[in-house]
Amino acid sequence: MSAQGGRSFSYRDAGVDIDAGNRSVEEIKEAVRSTYRPEVVGDLGGFGGLFALNAARYREPVLVSGADGVGTKLQIAFMTGRHDTIGRDAVAMCVNDVLAQGAEPLFFLDYLAVGRLNPLQVKEIVGGVAAACRESGCALIGGETAEMPGFYKTGEYDVAGFCVGVAERDGLLPRSDVEPGDVLIGLPSSGLHSNGFSLVRKICFDHKKMTTDMRVPGLDGPLGDELLTPTRLYPRIVLPLLGKYGIRKYGIKGIVHITGGGFYDNIPRILPEAVGVRVFSDAWPVPAIFRLLREWGDVAEPEMFRTFNMGIGMILLLPASEGESLIKDLAAQGEQAFRIGTVVPGARSVEIEGIGEPLIRARKMEKAQEMKKARKIRLGVLVSGRGSNLQAILDAIKAGALEAEVAVVVSDKPDAPALRRVQAETAVVVDRGAYPDVEGFENAIASILEDREVERVVLAGFMRILSPSFVRRFAGKIVNIHPSLLPSFPGLHAQRQALEHGVKISGCTVHLVDETLDGGPILAQTAVPVLPGDTEESLSDRILKEEHRLLPETIGKL
Repeated sequence: MSAQGGRSFSYRDAGVDIDAGNRSVEEIKEAVRSTYRPEVVGDLGGFGGLFALNAARYREPVLVSGADGVGTKLQIAFMTGRHDTIGRDAVAMCVNDVLAQGAEPLFFLDYLAVGRLNPLQVKEIVGGVAAACRESGCALIGGETAEMPGFYKTGEYDVAGFCVGVAERDGLLPRSDVEPGDVLIGLPSSGLHSNGFSLVRKICFDHKKMTTDMRVPGLDGPLGDELLTPTRLYPRIVLPLLGKYGIRKYGIKGIVHITGGGFYDNIPRILPEAVGVRVFSDAWPVPAIFRLLREWGDVAEPEMFRTFNMGIGMILLLPASEGESLIKDLAAQGEQAFRIGTVVPGARSVEIEGIGEPLIRARKMEKAQEMKKARKIRLGVLVSGRGSNLQAILDAIKAGALEAEVAVVVSDKPDAPALRRVQAETAVVVDRGAYPDVEGFENAIASILEDREVERVVLAGFMRILSPSFVRRFAGKIVNIHPSLLPSFPGLHAQRQALEHGVKISGCTVHLVDETLDGGPILAQTAVPVLPGDTEESLSDRILKEEHRLLPETIGKL
């Protein structure tokens, strides 16, 4: 207590833990030292990082600097609890920018601001920074970790990086002699890198209601892992191509780092006034994540090329005579490269062949015509058990009685026998136990149905009641078959209810699903007599035979 009788406060009371900060420094020291180059002077702990440039190596050295952050990709790290890739992103965004000026990255500093300091989290982030610096040949010579309680939520943070490189003055890029006929050589990206994540989050989590642990057909792992794939580091690949003293083996005239603004905003940054480029959009394989985002968000293709890297993280501009030689030499080193475009007359224009609104409209019309010609409706079937009604649908399709195709079969039971009735790529398990709530479980199913472009959802023994929000999401598209003559005996044990009430006629009903229990417009019904001595099992068997006929028949009429 103070002399005035009030409380004596400390910095820790205000939320800043200096001891934790000291522990964080100890945790990262070895990782930082592992990045040191011979030019590094001193060690961690000073008021500044020291780097002794060996000026004798250069005729007229120019220092090139860059600063960048990771943006809203950080939200994916917070959602997943994974922090080992973010540091790599911070380094890559900076060293790739410096590289695009023709410079060798020399040293890097990081800035990490946290709400509450967690030494292990800091170690994970800075470990990623150090790993990326080692891979880029860039020394991590210092940084700042700021604990800012009340400014960031607990567990959340921001990270930025600052890089300095060096180039000969006459080796700086871009050069001014870019001319029509020069070619663009694209180096593949590792995925989304660190741009466009505001749109990514809007599509995946706001619009599609997906979760980071969701497994999406077409991706190798959970969605969160795909989104957190770190930005590719290009110094190791590109620096040997730049040569020394401005003499480049391949005559490279410019380098484009495809970051925010995509192709349309980044390529003009290296072009003289009188030229533009024509990019061939079919010249390289576009990773699945870009195709999926375009489909999930109905994003126009020009918008995709303005927002994302579309699978090309860096572009080299060089004379056409050198293009094939560079591609072959990189291939011999196990590196892919693609001739993705050419320089043309124009005022820093960027034309991407094969995309644009006219082409989008044409593709949609072609797809609609194909679907009309085929007259096959895409079905998504939800099952929990044996799947005999699913088999009836498959048999009707095979016999030509039902012009449809089963796009996907989704089961909430990993061991459901129904899954064995279709090929592995058609069967998907969404285990209810893997989701903390019904909303996440249903969102996972809905995303799968939408991704497979399902036009009609068929409940074929799916032993779960769908929420109103799910039903509204597929309003007018969900078909169910129920073993009674609705509206009589809705819910479970319909045959038992029929026997207990002593009715003489039972049957089955195909109906559209609405937000009520076994409600919605009735599409078709078939009567089945209740015989003397009927048991629940015998009545169920006779009704099931009628279900096998009525369900595919009704789907066909729809």
